Amino acid sequence: MSSKKFLDGEDWLQSQLVRWMNLIGLFHFSVPNGGYRHPITAKRMKATGQVAGIPDLVIPIPFDEYHCTFLEVKRKGQYPTPTQRDIHKKLKSLGNYVAIIHSIDELIAFISYAYPEYASKAKNKPNKHGDIST
Repeated sequence: MSSKKFLDGEDWLQSQLVRWMNLIGLFHFSVPNGGYRHPITAKRMKATGQVAGIPDLVIPIPFDEYHCTFLEVKRKGQYPTPTQRDIHKKLKSLGNYVAIIHSIDELIAFISYAYPEYASKAKNKPNKHGDIST
């Protein structure tokens, strides 16, 4: 079953970004902030440290003068919310890099620049639909 059938929009794009980073062996993790939560679960998550506006993915590997990279995944034509922009500003002030990623091509270009040793491992590129074959 194609991932596009049970994921849509940003979730589908993020799944393709994650799949590509897994293929090249680039360590990363997601921050499960979005989506509806039962009110009790939402309260528990907030009490245990969930912060609104944190980017979707983290690459905890330094490059240049940056401590790590945060990736904010957005569909084409969409931009970070005011809350997300405030968090991005805070992360940058702490020495981190924040990238807004709208496509797999943008991710590949960024990784090629920031982490060329990983990008050179890429054997599979996305097809015209954005899917990555394994």
